[in-house]
Amino acid sequence: MSKLRLLIYCPAVGAPHGHASGQRTLEFAKSLIRNNVDVCLASPYLKRSSTNENLDLFPLPKDPFRITHQLKNHVIQNKINVILERSEGGNIMSSGYGVIIGKIMKIPVTCEIHVPPHDLRTRIISFPWLRYSLKNSEKIFVISQNVAALLYLHHKYCKDKTVVVPNGYDDSKPTCIDARVEKIKQFLPKDRKIIGYFGELNEDKGVAMYLS
Repeated sequence: MSKLRLLIYCPAVGAPHGHASGQRTLEFAKSLIRNNVDVCLASPYLKRSSTNENLDLFPLPKDPFRITHQLKNHVIQNKINVILERSEGGNIMSSGYGVIIGKIMKIPVTCEIHVPPHDLRTRIISFPWLRYSLKNSEKIFVISQNVAALLYLHHKYCKDKTVVVPNGYDDSKPTCIDARVEKIKQFLPKDRKIIGYFGELNEDKGVAMYLS
């Protein structure tokens, strides 16, 4: 069996409006490398071609007509055998290219939908590329049942290949607690469970998991 050589296409990496999302993708790629997976991370917003953790970064042009050509060449030269596309509602014009290359090169493609478009205008604009990505992906990963339900509502054909992988955290990394937090703890009830959550409090992020 040949070694897994993964291309992650995520237009949020390096994008000024996608810092948090891009950072999560970078950390995910690094964790795969630590597990002996060859990973290349491609984005039109990258400004460098390598990191200090053996992560292959592939900067792409912002011109959509050149992205496809350069991605295809990179897949051939690096013998990529799996593609993961991380689709973002905020990067509509840069999305879908990982799936397109996968279909052209007959390479298995998985798609991660972080947050599907909510407002009517974005849904109308993004519908063609989102439908294409979903129909041509072998597996679709989402972070909550709410996101899955939204996808099923508009794209019923993806139900059988959607997998919910909830957000998590790395408990091996120590967390520094500010002295002010220690002071606040004095006033918290001792007979109740207290849950601290840092992030967007919305259903798409799967916050309800903490309560179940």
